[in-house]
Amino acid sequence: MKKTLVLYARVCPTKSFHTQQIFEAFQKQTNFVCVNLDANQPFDVSKEQEFILGFDRIILLFTLNWYNIPWSLSRYFIEVWRTFPFSLENKEVYKIITTGANQDFYEKKDPNINNISVEEYLNNVNGMLKKLRASIQKSFYYYGAINQDQMRLNQFVNELIKYFKNQN
Repeated sequence: MKKTLVLYARVCPTKSFHTQQIFEAFQKQTNFVCVNLDANQPFDVSKEQEFILGFDRIILLFTLNWYNIPWSLSRYFIEVWRTFPFSLENKEVYKIITTGANQDFYEKKDPNINNISVEEYLNNVNGMLKKLRASIQKSFYYYGAINQDQMRLNQFVNELIKYFKNQN
């Protein structure tokens, strides 16, 4: 079975309804190691790098907020993954992204709307992952997080857990 790490990054110190519930669902599973990235604490680079290398699969769980990744994830990337010689070769990296806007906002259907996909907003993240030789895998999107729809969120969470359990 593949060892899987879930790195969770919040936008603000208060609870994020959707990403928090997704993170808690992974925490309840026995085959996932879950870490809440805290940008208020210094990262021990060598310890973090050694820790990461112990996993086959890394899941990045975060909210896209105002077209950016959370500061805690950005700082983690800068300090732990990009600053020193480091490789994620043979590591599968998945992204689970929540965003307040609806899916239509990120589709190129109407020239009067945004017309930039979520993946385009993540060009820096994907470029860094390629440089580190990570095996970039599927991304999962939960759009419309501004609306609290518990049934829809539960369905999304169940599909995520099922997907990753079946990937071993």
